[in-house]
Amino acid sequence: MCSLLDLHVVLAQLDSIQVPHQRTHARWVGHAKQGWASCPIRTWDWPKRTKRAPFRNLLLLSAFPVASACHLGSRSGLLRSVKQSIVTLDMEGVLTPEIWIAVAEKTGIPELRRTTRDEPDYDKLMRYRIEILDRHGIRLSKIQEVIGTLTPLPGAVEFIQALRLRGQVIVLSDTFEQFAQPLIRQLGWPTVFCHRLIVENDRITGYRLRMTDQKRQSVRALQLLHYQVLAAGDSYNDTTMLKQADHGFLFHAPENIRREFPQFSAFDDYGLLLNAMDTAMGN
Repeated sequence: MCSLLDLHVVLAQLDSIQVPHQRTHARWVGHAKQGWASCPIRTWDWPKRTKRAPFRNLLLLSAFPVASACHLGSRSGLLRSVKQSIVTLDMEGVLTPEIWIAVAEKTGIPELRRTTRDEPDYDKLMRYRIEILDRHGIRLSKIQEVIGTLTPLPGAVEFIQALRLRGQVIVLSDTFEQFAQPLIRQLGWPTVFCHRLIVENDRITGYRLRMTDQKRQSVRALQLLHYQVLAAGDSYNDTTMLKQADHGFLFHAPENIRREFPQFSAFDDYGLLLNAMDTAMGN
């Protein structure tokens, strides 16, 4: 069990010559296992004389449970916590080009242009993609080759840098570990939460979600850690994250998403989005 001790009690405990030593030590023995906190609320119990002048004004500090001390401290503002802000961002469409659209253009397979902007059911979309890849013989190495030619959207790197001067940034993406690394490197290695592909001999056979609805769950976990969360995304799979966040924004979202979710302010310019986030943070 922890104890929260005032400096005067600590000194009295350490120095056996002090008049309060025996009394504080007796309280320590009697209350340490249950937790002991102290504050200077009883000054009249101590003799005015001590054997050492520097501690003449040493106070008697009453013992009470730690929980009570924390309660009193929070009421007085002494232990008041500060809610910090953290930003969560989608990756594709917000910071980088859409990987699957780039693959569709490189391979000449227009069916691969379908993204989470068009299909709200992520599992249905991924099974559709994997079936097309298998039918056309497109392997992981080919997709990674295409990803290697991509760069972040104009202004994205500077936007991330500006956000990181204000606080922490986490990328919450429904992409995969095997796809994300080249783009995350170009963005300056922000933390990224994403999924993992199942690959057999360079053939994509399936995928494993990090967890169901991972974007919303990540935001919720950050809020439980007493963060104010600001989130930005562009697609159906971002909307639960935006709803969970303290402040949600659409960025580069298509018209169908903007119409269906008018409660979120929509932006197409990084500077305007940064200004909106500054306002939400109270900067």
